[in-house]
Amino acid sequence: MANESQEKRKRTETAILAEQENKIAEEKRKNKEPFTFAKALSFVLPVLFLLSIYSLIFYFPVAEPRTESIIENRVMQQFPPARLKDIADGSFQTKFEKAIADQAFFRDPLLVANSKKDTFISDIAALVLKPKASYGKVITLFKENALYELHGKEYLLQYPFIYNDKIDRSIASAAEYFEKVKEETGANIVSYSIEPIVMSDANPLNSMYPGYVGRRYGDTLLKSLPKSVTALSLRYWTIEENLADFYITDHHFNGNTAQKIYNNSYDALSKFSALSPRLNTEVIEVPNSLMRGSKARSSLYDKLSEMLTSAEAQIPEYKMIMNGKEESARSNRASILAGNVLSEEALKYTSVYAEYFGFDFAEIIYQNDSAQTGRKLMIIGPSYTQTFEGLLASHYKTTFVIDPRYWPEAYGEKFDIIKYTKEHEIDDILFLAQPQQYAEWLLSEVGK
Repeated sequence: MANESQEKRKRTETAILAEQENKIAEEKRKNKEPFTFAKALSFVLPVLFLLSIYSLIFYFPVAEPRTESIIENRVMQQFPPARLKDIADGSFQTKFEKAIADQAFFRDPLLVANSKKDTFISDIAALVLKPKASYGKVITLFKENALYELHGKEYLLQYPFIYNDKIDRSIASAAEYFEKVKEETGANIVSYSIEPIVMSDANPLNSMYPGYVGRRYGDTLLKSLPKSVTALSLRYWTIEENLADFYITDHHFNGNTAQKIYNNSYDALSKFSALSPRLNTEVIEVPNSLMRGSKARSSLYDKLSEMLTSAEAQIPEYKMIMNGKEESARSNRASILAGNVLSEEALKYTSVYAEYFGFDFAEIIYQNDSAQTGRKLMIIGPSYTQTFEGLLASHYKTTFVIDPRYWPEAYGEKFDIIKYTKEHEIDDILFLAQPQQYAEWLLSEVGK
């Protein structure tokens, strides 16, 4: 028994020694291997990652927080205060993570690099696919737009919206929902649907998509609206009409169209109750406002530019409340009119539209102390409304401008049109949006 035990111990020790020798030999072999690219990456990437993390740790406490992104044309997430309620429901963590991404000093260079990469891929795709428009000419492709030529003039034209039956059903449900809004709040409702050419069967780029079925969400919306709702619409049947009403480098409509929307909205709203006299508006080319719009900036295509136009009138001085905070002005309009011109380099990324008309906010309240009425108006819509909301606000005591896209971020929940209308005792509602936005903003889920 003693001999067997000794023999077993020797075998164990021999195995351990052999394993140790193998490890030593493996280490020697690794040390003799050439320094490869893979080994370099395995060392460099972790170091770069740690440096970026530590740089952010030292950067955030001393850097001035960015309130807006010029390249992305949006308000940047700020670092939220640590409240127990927000930590418990997870909103603090969500906002904190987004703030880290938004406030990082290397964000803009990465966005530019990514856009250039997308442009390079689009150029290759244009060479290979040789896309053709049903009318006019496609010169080249970008990530979200095509450089389009018509009658010898170049435009940046957005790719088509692909029709979807589920969205179409949602739009019908959203339109019918206005009946409930009317019944529960008693407010007067004007629906103003905006249907650019990119959303229609008249988009000349539809031919780039084999089997594309051209149908209009606007048809479903207008057919489904209750009779109690005043229905207005801005729809296009030819590319020439659309190009005349919208900017060639930006997705917004121009000053002439803003003037038309103000007048049409005034006519509809004044049928509910007498309003102060219609403003005498004049469409001007805004001085010092040479711009490259959102389509040009997202494509990094700087060969097209144009002047900003605006429907101007004498309006009261308003008390402005934006996302619960009182502000002295809606935008940098006064500064631009005073002659402050952006540099050529800054114009590549700056939204002149937002600088002049204002950036996007979830909630903006216009208080008009000179109003001869106590009536309240609510305008619900995207950045389209910035061009005329100040004009309509002159006819009301208080005007609430709501952009439902930013409501969850600002207030932690989806915008509830019935709840808000009741709380603020709204008299008139102007809902202006593209057809699919009716479904996104009025229903709890698309496809309901």
